[in-house]
Amino acid sequence: MEKCASFALLGCLALGFAPQRAQSAVVFFEDFDSPAFFNSVFIPAGEVYAHNDRLGWANTTIGNINSTNGWTFEPGVYLGLQEGTSDQALWLNQIGPGATMTLAGLAAGQQYEVQFLQWGDDITDGSFSASLDVDGSTILSYEYTNKPFGTAEPIIRKADFIAAGSAVTLVFGASSGGASPVIDDIQISSVPLPPAYSLLVSAVAGHG
Repeated sequence: MEKCASFALLGCLALGFAPQRAQSAVVFFEDFDSPAFFNSVFIPAGEVYAHNDRLGWANTTIGNINSTNGWTFEPGVYLGLQEGTSDQALWLNQIGPGATMTLAGLAAGQQYEVQFLQWGDDITDGSFSASLDVDGSTILSYEYTNKPFGTAEPIIRKADFIAAGSAVTLVFGASSGGASPVIDDIQISSVPLPPAYSLLVSAVAGHG
């Protein structure tokens, strides 16, 4: 009887906690600002594009991007560079599975959150659909319509996955539409159990 009452109390405690996440730990970050991504060949050579609705960006040069830092880019994926700065971003350019990277050092069975910033290029009223896959499964699909040049605030895209092993493969792609996603500041964080669950597990163990 005492054991049943204890479990009932634990259930009430668990329900009483708000379903908030504990502090996450960042395990990966990429802002594409490394000089290793930079390729001197531009499309077309020497031309400066202004195709970006990203707030604060102007005179954006679009060029080929080197496959480096664990990333592999399909032909037609470009690097955006804000002229006069070292700020760079990834241009996916509607070519399907465009940017692939393998992330190692994960814990099998652990939940992780992917977060990144997203804008569009500056094709008037252009739109696109895009996706993020992890190990061949789509964990995020989204659509976007471009804003007027230089006016768009970043959209924060988020999705969770559970690592099947110590390494996962992420694919960022854009599958349709006449416009292109621009993404930056990709962050992957572990998602710890909420404190309520940890307390519940400890309490149950103590009453076993």
